[in-house]
Amino acid sequence: MSRVHTTSSFTTEFGSEVEADRQAWLRRRFLWYAGLQGVFAVMGLLLLLTGSNSDSIGMRARWVSGGLNLVALIAFGWAFVHVWRDRLPRFQPLKLVYWLVVSMGLMTVLAMPALSTTMPDGSVRGPGVRIGPSTPKTAEPVLVPPGPVATPERPAASSNAPAAGATSDREATPGDARNPATRGTRPSSAILGGMMGAWAIFVTHFFACVILPWTPQESIRPIIPLIGANAVMTGGLAVSAAAHGSGVWNVTLQAIIVILVSLLVPLPGLGVCAWRHGRFRRRKTFDILRGRWRDVSRELVDARKIHESLFPKPAWVGPLRFDYAYEPMRQIGGDYLFAERGTGPNGSEVFNLVLMDVTGHGIPAALTVNRLYGELKRIFAENPGASPGVVLRLLNSYVHLTLSSHAVFVTAMCLRIDSRADTLEYASGGHPPAFLRCSDGTIDRLDSTTFVLGVVLGEEFDPEPRTLRFGAGDCLIAYTDGAIEARERGGRYLGVAGMQRIVAGSVGDKGWPETILRAVDQHRHGPSCDDTLVIELYRATRDRPSGDTTEARRVAPIGSDTQSFTGDYSTRQEAR
Repeated sequence: MSRVHTTSSFTTEFGSEVEADRQAWLRRRFLWYAGLQGVFAVMGLLLLLTGSNSDSIGMRARWVSGGLNLVALIAFGWAFVHVWRDRLPRFQPLKLVYWLVVSMGLMTVLAMPALSTTMPDGSVRGPGVRIGPSTPKTAEPVLVPPGPVATPERPAASSNAPAAGATSDREATPGDARNPATRGTRPSSAILGGMMGAWAIFVTHFFACVILPWTPQESIRPIIPLIGANAVMTGGLAVSAAAHGSGVWNVTLQAIIVILVSLLVPLPGLGVCAWRHGRFRRRKTFDILRGRWRDVSRELVDARKIHESLFPKPAWVGPLRFDYAYEPMRQIGGDYLFAERGTGPNGSEVFNLVLMDVTGHGIPAALTVNRLYGELKRIFAENPGASPGVVLRLLNSYVHLTLSSHAVFVTAMCLRIDSRADTLEYASGGHPPAFLRCSDGTIDRLDSTTFVLGVVLGEEFDPEPRTLRFGAGDCLIAYTDGAIEARERGGRYLGVAGMQRIVAGSVGDKGWPETILRAVDQHRHGPSCDDTLVIELYRATRDRPSGDTTEARRVAPIGSDTQSFTGDYSTRQEAR
């Protein structure tokens, strides 16, 4: 069974571009990260080689630290070279840094017990503390630091030394492990190892978060096994310390505190990642949208040229003249005017005009107009003498079958003027009323004759065409709903009654389209909320002189938002 995948192309393209830039950024930052880690490893090796062997850092610590630095140098050096040369067929930088952080962090955590047993005096030297053999079995064990132990079989090193189990004033210092009063006050190796492991995890994670552009989700993944390993190590050291005579409850409580504190180690790094990633997305989103805005602006300029080429040219010569003015709400819109000259039944020349208003506005409505334009061209090519009723019925079938499933509907008014018969035949599908201004001053209203196109199909859709007289000096004025839906400051619409008052008035020097648009602009408060198209059909009493030219179309967008697309479109002058 086939599946239809519906995706958002813009979202996919946007996400892919952001992720591609982040991967490139991650690769650059990974080279810095691996390079700095290698430098730190070299510095650590040099310090161990040139440093003195003091009591605070024993040979075991030197060997452990040196081994860790050597392994880090090899691992990060290998990663740097391979990423720099792009020899990563299987491991991307994100996966590679994950395994590096986990492996190096685990080695550091596991090395903490060895390092914690080499702390300066004043700390217990590891879980392997010895218990004095002279301690009574029933008494609490006495912790004895490394050194000579006084036993009955082997006397103390000095005859003046106190008896086994006794403590002199000189030796009974606060914090001495042999002083029962201070037993359990100094940190055990479990606490030292756990805290040192947590600190190592914090340094490793925070340094990586500062350098690498991780997301919070990506940065938390390598830290989880490290925290788990440190908790297991701390628990093991606590069990070992308790088995060698330390207070069980005391060591257990300290180990639990260390484990809980280690859970807070990732928080600073997570905060850095969240801030960095959010800042990156905001900056990248702005850059992408700005680039897309430029692309869309250029595309809209071309789309507007194509869209305007579908409109007919005004005709101001001959017995039948027409003019129109179009103001789309945005750069392009869903109002459209189609004109076609043909031959009537009696051989007379007829003029067909179709005024349409598509649901919505902007680019989607303009794309629908392109489809309707092709359907109208097909209708009149196959049947040049099609009446308004036939044209409206065919358009309704097309809209119902192809567009209504997308919630796209159309209002349309189909007109046919026969200049020899002085008749005007029309059929209107849900379109606002047009007005026929007769030469004697009377005004006839041309109301809708049927449903909006696309709502019903078949016999339910009856165009009910009507025929009116259209003689010399008569003028037909039609418009789309953007004109009557203009609202004033108080919210009152202009309405059909307001439009009829305008038509009943006097016409301006530039004709009815410009007169009506000026009146609509004066009534409207704020920017337009819909496309506006006004047409004028006029039966001339005499031809206008060929040298008489005046403004025929106004196609400039209104509102500051549309001006920013393509700049200010000047008024186009065309010969009438």
